[in-house]
Amino acid sequence: MKRTHLIQLSLTATMMTAAVIVCHARKEVSWVETTHDFAVFNEDDGKVTTVFKGVNTGDEPVQVVSARATCGCTRPKFDSRPVHPGDTIRIQVSYDPSGRPGRFDKKIYVDLDTDPSRHTLHVKGTAIGSASSLTAHYPIQAENIRLQKDMLMLGDMHKGAIKSAYIECYNVGNDSITPILKYAPDYIHLLSSPAKIAPGEQAILSATIYSINAPVYGLLTDSIKIEMRPDSSPSSFLSIPVTAFINEDFSVWDEKALANAPESTLSVDKVDLGNIDSLSATPISYTATLSNTGKNALIVRRVYSPDDGITVTTGNKKVKKGDSTTVTITVSPEYIRNKEIINTSFVLITNDPSNPVRTVRIVGMID
Repeated sequence: MKRTHLIQLSLTATMMTAAVIVCHARKEVSWVETTHDFAVFNEDDGKVTTVFKGVNTGDEPVQVVSARATCGCTRPKFDSRPVHPGDTIRIQVSYDPSGRPGRFDKKIYVDLDTDPSRHTLHVKGTAIGSASSLTAHYPIQAENIRLQKDMLMLGDMHKGAIKSAYIECYNVGNDSITPILKYAPDYIHLLSSPAKIAPGEQAILSATIYSINAPVYGLLTDSIKIEMRPDSSPSSFLSIPVTAFINEDFSVWDEKALANAPESTLSVDKVDLGNIDSLSATPISYTATLSNTGKNALIVRRVYSPDDGITVTTGNKKVKKGDSTTVTITVSPEYIRNKEIINTSFVLITNDPSNPVRTVRIVGMID
């Protein structure tokens, strides 16, 4: 009986020891580094490669389940065989800079059969772009800055809306450059990210239009002027055109406002100036009639021609219900010099929700 009791005690102690061992068994990996900086290298040098090492500091074998990067330019490779305690996991990571000049910072997600399973590695650096790559991605050159494009076009936007456009740029010089805004109208805000562009690095110039402060409806053309100031050499200057088309926002009108809206009627759908003497020294004029056949007042937001040498004016900017005003088109003598025909247009913008922007052709023959 006593011997049986001793055997039971021995078995119990053995089971408790095994339980303690099981409880303390762990899977754990300590990485030598989780970020590798390739620093600055030439795109023409091709792929760059590093190996991340992690030591199995646990009590059980560890296995790499998967490894993937955030883009196709970064390729991880690994051995899926179990790594025993004290041995080293190796994750080889290659970055291909082809067609990707500038700074990069890529993540590699490594999944192990540990808890937690997800481990994140980083590779970063700056690829100095090849001549062909820079020409393809940044075709516009202004001193030591290359630009993706040389104009900011924001397209259609409602009055009161806020909209941004972007230009990517690249520093091809040997000096850091700080973009400094020298001029912009008060409705355009400019931001450079980063604020200082290191050699071989990219930046984004963003222009934001606050259209509530824009001076006109319709086609808006302006420019911003930027000083590109290097740390130790003379500055260069950029002038970047900005365009947008500002429309009235009728979506804020309720049913009552729409039911009582003004209605614009123009007496012509085309302005025919007829035959014009090319030697004429006096301006050529044509007058049309703009009427309000709606209920509330018709407001002329803007009337203009995109062509220099043609001016368009209205008698009144506000036309009451049932009233009319004049729209006068004037062509300067200088405009018709060396022309055989006139084939252009003018734009009439009103608060008529059914026809807010009217484009009218202007034609004529030059004798």
